[in-house]
Amino acid sequence: MTDMDACALFAPAFMRSQSRYASVRSNRFIAMDLVDPPIDFLALAAGLGVPACRVDRAADIAPAVAAGIASGGANLIEIPVSVS
Repeated sequence: MTDMDACALFAPAFMRSQSRYASVRSNRFIAMDLVDPPIDFLALAAGLGVPACRVDRAADIAPAVAAGIASGGANLIEIPVSVS
């Protein structure tokens, strides 16, 4: 999963652009922005018993993925992505 500053797939701004959605017509949304409030993905994973790590450098992605695969279980690798 990538941690983007904004994610149009889940953001209400995206949903509001979909005039055919009942939630748009009623102005009641079940989605949330991934920015406000910020989501602590590592804590969320820990709460579910899933090992997690954050990768801040591109060079660290492959080793993190390899370690996750080698563990034989579910893992979460948070990769912050700047949209600017």
